Amino acid sequence: MANTKHHKQWKPSLRNRIYRIKIKVHKWAIKKFPFCHGADGPCFHKGKRRHQYTAYVNDEMNWVFLCNECAHINDERWQERWDEYYAGLM
Repeated sequence: MANTKHHKQWKPSLRNRIYRIKIKVHKWAIKKFPFCHGADGPCFHKGKRRHQYTAYVNDEMNWVFLCNECAHINDERWQERWDEYYAGLM
């Protein structure tokens, strides 16, 4: 016999819907205007092209478009990753 219970469909909360809209607007805006691409999510501050602490063979991947605050967050994250990497080599 088939299960006849009706399951309530999951609906995203208002916070999730607003965040998704913010993401879509940000993706559109960074194509048109010099906005930061964001380190933790959408950032609508003015950004600039910066070199990050990476060592990709394709040099274009070593560059990001970030504001000062997001660049600081990004630099700290990459420094932590490199510290973990070098700690594993010892």
